[in-house]
Amino acid sequence: MGLLVGFAVKDLGRLAAAGLVLYFAGAVVAHLRIKDNFATFAPAFFLFAISIGTLVLQIGR
Repeated sequence: MGLLVGFAVKDLGRLAAAGLVLYFAGAVVAHLRIKDNFATFAPAFFLFAISIGTLVLQIGR
């Protein structure tokens, strides 16, 4: 929701994107700590990469 509202309110979009980056970074770290195979944590890694891209685009505009 924050990313959608972030189109109108730039600061909220940046904060929402940063929150997603931190959330999915934690998910990837948690999967790595319990030594999951890549197929198990691939969705978390993919969404982490997408959230990094979103943050970069939010900061760039």
